[in-house]
Amino acid sequence: MTTAEPRPDPTRQTHLGMRPGELDGKWYAKYWNPVMAPLSERVRQAIDLGPQPPPLCLGLDDAGTLNEGGYQDLEDGYSLFGDGSMHIAASTRMPGVSPDMVDWWFWWHATETQRYKLWYPRAHLYAEWPGAGEGNAPYRERYIGGTSFVDEYVGNVPGRLAIRFVRPGDLGFREDGLDPQEATAVCARVGFSDAPSTGAIWSTTCAG
Repeated sequence: MTTAEPRPDPTRQTHLGMRPGELDGKWYAKYWNPVMAPLSERVRQAIDLGPQPPPLCLGLDDAGTLNEGGYQDLEDGYSLFGDGSMHIAASTRMPGVSPDMVDWWFWWHATETQRYKLWYPRAHLYAEWPGAGEGNAPYRERYIGGTSFVDEYVGNVPGRLAIRFVRPGDLGFREDGLDPQEATAVCARVGFSDAPSTGAIWSTTCAG
């Protein structure tokens, strides 16, 4: 991400939830549901256990091992590393969801605030994606290289973030090992939308 990229209006106003009229005429209005599902039992147990030893967790240099079959030592949990970074792992079972559906979602949801709020109505506030890819390109190619500007609560703290989607290979994945019929990897570097940043955290989503 460079400072030459367009950024959201710093005076933008945001709010939780939907106000009257915001979903008028939108085909996806029927999917709006502000009632959040409870945490899965696996996630509850991971929180109760607290931080796990770093050797159980993947560091950035080991991200490519997610290409391999089977489960990792830590599928649900978190660890605190000596350099101040944190690793968080959460497995979500989504029967019937294909890798192409995941790629579609990551392109589609960030192009409009109301779409972004469908994902996490109790935290998401705003989304803008200047020049989001269109046309007939595969969904993955539409979001890779783009920057999604989002405002959201992280815990109880509002943040203005810039999510720069990068090629999986930039974070150690073997892209030739990602069979699009079997898996996808969504990778990004996250910084602040109001100031240049190289990104302090990274996120990866895999589906198969």
